[in-house]
Order: sequence, then C-alpha cells, then structure tokens
Amino acid sequence: MNKILDKMFMVLNFITKDKYQHDCIGGLLALIVFCVVYPLLSYFGHNLAFWIAYALSFVITNALSIFKELCRDASPDWVDVVFAFIGGSKVWIALAMAYAIAN
Repeated sequence: MNKILDKMFMVLNFITKDKYQHDCIGGLLALIVFCVVYPLLSYFGHNLAFWIAYALSFVITNALSIFKELCRDASPDWVDVVFAFIGGSKVWIALAMAYAIAN
C-alpha cells in the first residue's frame, strides 16, 4: 500500500502550485457565480433558473480564465485555462448530479 501511495504522490509532485491554484479558483468562481445567479432568478420565478445559472457559471468562469491569461499575463499559458476548467467541471458535475437526484 505504501508503494502505491508513494507513486501517487510522486505523480502529484509534478503538478506545480500554480496549476492547483487555477483548479481551486476555477471551482470557486463557478460555485460563486451559480450561488449568486440561481437564487436571484428563482426569486423572480423563472422556470429555467437552474439551467440559466448553470450556463452563466460555465461561460463566466471560462471567459474570466481566458481573459486573465490573455490580458493579465505576459505570456499566456493555456494549461492554466485547462486547469481552471477542470476545477469548474467538478462543480458543474456536482450541480448536474444534484439536479438529477432532486428531479
């Protein structure tokens, strides 16, 4: 068992701190956008509130990630965008599963 864990941690050591940060920020941003938009749309009685909030979470998270790479960094690193997308994907998958269970 220790050998398996050692190999797993060795693989994880190849991923830099920057990539983990993009993963966390992507997930956090996706969740924040969804948690702000969904209650607002639900309050006004919109029938598609979940799906509009879901789509806005997807679009805003990816747009801000791309914007940050193109406008704020000296040289864009598209792997950072991929890691932000992976972080957001965790949230989007969890939201879709929760929606499927609830309905």
